[in-house]
Amino acid sequence: MNRAIKVFLPGLLICAAVSSAAAEENKISQAADKAAAQLLGSMKDCFTDLTNIQAMTPQQKVDYILKTAETRVKEQTEKTAKEALQKKLEDYAEKVLTARAVKDIAIPQMLTAIETGIPYPAAEMERKVAETAGKQMKALTTGIEGAKITWEVMRKTRDEGPLEGFKELSATIYDKVAEAYIPGYSWIKLGAELTKALVSYVMGYATETAKMAMFSVMYPEYAGDPAAFGKWLIKTSEREIGLDVARRWDEEGVEFAQYLWEGKGTDSGAVQMRERLRAFLFEMRRDIDAKTKKQREAQKAMEDRLQKAYDDMNNSKAALRDATRQAMAAAEEKLKKIEEFKGTYLGYSAIEERAQEVADENKTLEVSARASYFNFGLKLEDMKEEIRGKYFNAPWTDTGSPDVQTYYDRVDAEWENVKKNYDGEAKQFHSTYGSRSDGLSNRTLSLFGSDTAKYQQLSQDEYTAITAQVKSYIAFLDAESKATERPLAAEVNRIANVLRGLADEGSLLRLFGDVVQAPDSPGYAGTGTLDFPKNALPEPRLRQGQAGYFDLYKNTLNDRAYSIAIEAAPVKYKIEDFDYVLRYMARSPEIKLALQENLADIAAVEARISQAELPLHIRNTYLYPEAGLKAEEVGYDQLFRATALSGAKSQNKSMTAELAKAVALGDTLKAKRERWQADLESMQADIARLKKQAGLLAKGETAIAEAAAGLSKKRTGDYTEYCAPQAPKDYFVFNGVKEPSCRQLLTTSSALMNQGEAQTAKSGFVNAVRASGVFALDTQYNLGLEAFVTAMQEDYFKDAYFPKNYIFIPFEKKCCFYTADYFTEEAAKMKSIKIESDDSAEGALFRGRLITKLYKSAAYDHIGVWGEDLPKADAARFLTLTAGAFDSTVKQSIHEFCAAIDTLKEDYTAYLLKQASDAVYDKEANALSIKIREAETEANNKLDTASWEKVAAFETEVLAFETKYKAADISAGMKANLAVNVDSMKSRIATAKQNTKLVITDKPVVPSGPPGSPSRPVDQPGIPVKPVDQPSGPVVPPAKPVDKPARPENPPAIPATPDPNIGAIKMMYADFIRAYESKNESQVLRYISPNWDAGDGTGISELSGYLRNIFTVFNEVRCTNTDLRVIKKTEGVYKATYNMVITGRIFDQNIKHEEKSSVEEEVTLNERGKPVISKTIKGNFWSFE
Repeated sequence: MNRAIKVFLPGLLICAAVSSAAAEENKISQAADKAAAQLLGSMKDCFTDLTNIQAMTPQQKVDYILKTAETRVKEQTEKTAKEALQKKLEDYAEKVLTARAVKDIAIPQMLTAIETGIPYPAAEMERKVAETAGKQMKALTTGIEGAKITWEVMRKTRDEGPLEGFKELSATIYDKVAEAYIPGYSWIKLGAELTKALVSYVMGYATETAKMAMFSVMYPEYAGDPAAFGKWLIKTSEREIGLDVARRWDEEGVEFAQYLWEGKGTDSGAVQMRERLRAFLFEMRRDIDAKTKKQREAQKAMEDRLQKAYDDMNNSKAALRDATRQAMAAAEEKLKKIEEFKGTYLGYSAIEERAQEVADENKTLEVSARASYFNFGLKLEDMKEEIRGKYFNAPWTDTGSPDVQTYYDRVDAEWENVKKNYDGEAKQFHSTYGSRSDGLSNRTLSLFGSDTAKYQQLSQDEYTAITAQVKSYIAFLDAESKATERPLAAEVNRIANVLRGLADEGSLLRLFGDVVQAPDSPGYAGTGTLDFPKNALPEPRLRQGQAGYFDLYKNTLNDRAYSIAIEAAPVKYKIEDFDYVLRYMARSPEIKLALQENLADIAAVEARISQAELPLHIRNTYLYPEAGLKAEEVGYDQLFRATALSGAKSQNKSMTAELAKAVALGDTLKAKRERWQADLESMQADIARLKKQAGLLAKGETAIAEAAAGLSKKRTGDYTEYCAPQAPKDYFVFNGVKEPSCRQLLTTSSALMNQGEAQTAKSGFVNAVRASGVFALDTQYNLGLEAFVTAMQEDYFKDAYFPKNYIFIPFEKKCCFYTADYFTEEAAKMKSIKIESDDSAEGALFRGRLITKLYKSAAYDHIGVWGEDLPKADAARFLTLTAGAFDSTVKQSIHEFCAAIDTLKEDYTAYLLKQASDAVYDKEANALSIKIREAETEANNKLDTASWEKVAAFETEVLAFETKYKAADISAGMKANLAVNVDSMKSRIATAKQNTKLVITDKPVVPSGPPGSPSRPVDQPGIPVKPVDQPSGPVVPPAKPVDKPARPENPPAIPATPDPNIGAIKMMYADFIRAYESKNESQVLRYISPNWDAGDGTGISELSGYLRNIFTVFNEVRCTNTDLRVIKKTEGVYKATYNMVITGRIFDQNIKHEEKSSVEEEVTLNERGKPVISKTIKGNFWSFE
């Protein structure tokens, strides 16, 4: 058999005759060699392992393509695409993990925010999401970088998605990404129709007793379900809510009104109660709607965030698949060529087998027994009339669809007949040839089976085709039926809409009954007597920035205005209902004609439907609607057909009847509407008047605030604390809205308000508030507003201080207030201080501080008066500081004050110079006395003339010193002391002179005791001495012993130096008072012994607590002590007595507390020699009783 075979290779078409197998194989070999060379040459970039393609044998080239080429192409693609795909994989994993973190972390918080109304913490959630995703991604990145991206990873990513790619890449990575992957979109929808926050709001709105009763009686279905009630309010329009209230009210009747409003169960009261309930529901709906909108806005923002996470994940997924697709596209072109080569080459070996099959086929031509073809004889044209009849006339099933199977019964029956024919022929053929064992029989059976299979497939195809034709024809009938019904349905819908428009425009059916049954008027009785609260005004205290003085009065007016507004709301709605009805009635001729035309249209469309070729169930549901037809049983389309036309007929009939009634009542309704309008206008006028009056109160408060803003004052204590004596009153009042600077207070008198200016300010304050018009309300309501404002300004100036002859002095960061009297008094005190001697009290004070005479202040500190610094005091500096003072009297008193300081400074300087001179002379006298005593001691030991002569020799020096000190400028006290000392020295010299005249005969045993001691009596006679040899002549009798003159028994004592510790103790008390007034607990305790007690068991720890309480409670503490006396008891122990006055002030409560006490204390020296108070024996220990 000669048959042509066409073989297609890349770029090569071979046509060969199969008459010779060897020739064919030769041609195939040549073609394969050429095709393989071309293929390998076109893909050199992939086959880098080959060095020379030309050197390969044809078989080697073919083998390489068959076994290796595909692998090399894939490897090259993997290598090229690795970096880009790795980044895409990481990005996708990161987006998946972020989306999961958003779902796990953000969504619960979002839901909580939506449900509870608590704001969603967006920034915090974003931080947590990023942190969580970042931690998870850090672990995945290392795995992705280390894994190999193979061709199979790329293929699965492209064809099946990134997750399958990750599964191929690494099981560990896949597990983590798959666990985080979010497969759907539903998680983004967060919201609910009514959240818990709004449910709570609904519940809170309806908790009042009367309202609960309303709900329980009128809305029993919602009594336990506030969420459902809230949803109903949101979804229902206000007009529908009003109609629902009217319907339910009519069902309950007047008894309901009596139940809710005891004693008001009249017809008029019932209507008012019904309208109040309707207004309440309207208000509640608006509030819920506003809150729901806010909720939706917040929810939308959160859903947008979730949508972004989901979109980011999907966009990354698409980008990864696109990148994979692009990376594989070029490689797949090469792989396609390789596959084409394989397919062609592998087909060559089958040529001989095909030739044998052709020979076998030729042999079968000799077989005469063949299978039969049974034609599928049924055609669509044979069935059309039957199908059409069933479609339009047969009833449909209960589910609202036709019994489709009846259309296919004949097709199925025909198919069964064809199958029976094939089965019968097969049985007969097998019975004839199945028993034979020759090769021809086997071939015949095989051929029969092959033919039978082909013919059965043809019959099956015919069955499938006619089934499809029947289905298509039914679809055609559906389309035809719908095309017929569409204009009819549109006409029915138009008729219904016409009626709906007439009803909506006039609202006759819903409102006519309401307006007819409404009372003649709302029965508004006016505002009535306003019940203003008693004692509604606060204390008349004027404070900067304070507001709301008249809040309770404003609330009374606003509450009444609000209650009238609540009453007015249903009146307004009722008037709108009147207007709807009246407008409807005004158009009654037009509407009547429209209803007649509408009724004619209904009849016309019914006729068209009855004649139209429509399925029976459709036509009947238009014309004969069944009672109780439900949408869930028949579908919404059929329900519309069943109700639209019949509903239109019923509504047309009702509206026509009601229209006639309305026309008859037209004038009555108009008059009633005018009465309702008059009451509404009265209500609105009263609301406006009440709001205006509340506005007047607010305006009055503003006037008070503005008037107060023009005043400013400050506590006098702020200018006297640590500065000067306290002012007699609590406040300074300034001219202007801000506190002036200390420099302004120093240099100008206009900064501080005086008495006359204060009086002007008082009247100006009241007049400014009066100008607001608020006092007019006193005439109408007797609220006491003018008396309140007058008392307020009186209170403001009550404790104001208007000084005369004053000055404010800036000391570093303090501004100190003084009067001329202070400087005058202090100057007088300084002038009274006389420094007479070192023993005087005044002299002791100057070694300590000038605390007992002067009132210590910052002025003294600035000049430098205290303590040993007085000689350095700089009064001129103080004069310079105060030179800008505007008050001449103050300046004069300051000059006197400074002059007194200078005088005191001079006196004290002279006193100190005399003290120095006194010390020099005292030292010189003591030194001379010591030398005489030393010489006298030596003479007493030796008892010789020469020694006593040495003592007597000091006479000249003593007389010279006497002359010197008498002429010196030293204190009288020191001169008196020196006179005593010089007299003592003269007496000892006189005794020495007498002793030089004694003749010493024998050395006496001189007692060791000092003169005048018991061991050496003063009256001991001198020891007689042995007479010396005399020249010739009469014998001279021995000299009579001369008694040694005795020392005076009580020689004049040298005056002792005053005890320096007494001055130190006085200084300690001054420092103690300074620390006490500074309210510095730790500093005060430095001057108290750790072992201090008060004699009643009070110790140092209790004292610390007392001090802490005093310094906390009182804003200012002042302490003075007078008549301080210090006496030494024993070594290191002293007794101090003084009178103490402690004053404490609490500014906010205007409290001043004062304690006086006579104190006796024991003072000891501590280990460092510093005086400390060790015991309070008598009086209060620096605290308030």
